[in-house]
Amino acid sequence: MGNRYFAKILIFVLIVVIVVIIFNQGFIRNTLQDSSSFFEKAKDNFSSQFDKKRSAPITLIEKEENLRLFMGPLVHDFTQEDWDRFWNVIYGMQEKPADNPFLPKEFYQYSIEQAQDQLRRMFPGSFGRLGPEHWSYIWREIIKTN
Repeated sequence: MGNRYFAKILIFVLIVVIVVIIFNQGFIRNTLQDSSSFFEKAKDNFSSQFDKKRSAPITLIEKEENLRLFMGPLVHDFTQEDWDRFWNVIYGMQEKPADNPFLPKEFYQYSIEQAQDQLRRMFPGSFGRLGPEHWSYIWREIIKTN
């Protein structure tokens, strides 16, 4: 009677151990992949701060004045908040939607086309009807280094 009881307990323990091993293999694999992704994204975010397509100058006042002269009434009434939003589209780092909330956030800088589309949406009265020649001047003014 004691051997049967011991055999049943041993079988039960073996089944539990097998289930735990099977479960943990997937868990361990996912944990290793997530930690690898975590460090890779953290490294990418760190390096992207130094690898921006465009970097803002120390002061944007001269650029704002030149854009006011060129665009006239379209940006004449811009508040400081509007300019901050404008420059964030041009020079800022945008957050990518997260696939996994436990991994670090990823950031990127808008391409020129994405920035133009975003500015059209944010300021339709000012940028909604600009043609390619206008955008060409705006980008030359923004990117030029005096």
